[in-house]
Amino acid sequence: MKIVVAALLISVVSTSSIAQGVYEGRIDGEFHGWDGETIYKLMDGHVIQQAVYHYHYHYAYSPNVIIFNSQSGGYAIQVEGDDDQPLPIKVLR
Repeated sequence: MKIVVAALLISVVSTSSIAQGVYEGRIDGEFHGWDGETIYKLMDGHVIQQAVYHYHYHYAYSPNVIIFNSQSGGYAIQVEGDDDQPLPIKVLR
């Protein structure tokens, strides 16, 4: 199910701002997964923070991410190459 959802999201992604619904970008530097209130900077200057507690370790250097509107009304993120579930996030800037 996760693979199908990610494939569908990738097929409709265009480079746009996060506020417009679906956004594709890259984490600026190392990604070490999620550990509570993790904050990451994206290459374009956006800063995101996980919005719910969730622990999952996965290392990647500057992975691609897809940020999209979640069913709960906020945003969620999926990290390319990580088999973890999409995670709710807050966009700090």
